[in-house]
Amino acid sequence: MATTSLLLAAALAAQAPAAETSAAPTPSAQGNAATADLGSKTICKRVNVRGSRFTKRKCGSADQWEKQRRHNVQITREMQQSDGSSKAGT
Repeated sequence: MATTSLLLAAALAAQAPAAETSAAPTPSAQGNAATADLGSKTICKRVNVRGSRFTKRKCGSADQWEKQRRHNVQITREMQQSDGSSKAGT
């Protein structure tokens, strides 16, 4: 019985992946590589279509998404700071 248990344990140990011996990059190296090609990676998101319940798939680089986010923040800030009156009609 003991030899069966030992054989079973040895077989399981041989099949288990060796995480310690893998050549995976360190987290800091992964972070540096991720920021290096952040702008070239294509990211797809589902965005709402105005006047509809449906969404649309929109793809762009990380730089494009960041530029759009900054633009949205700027527009929102301008709308919140305005007094609501339109100067175009006067």
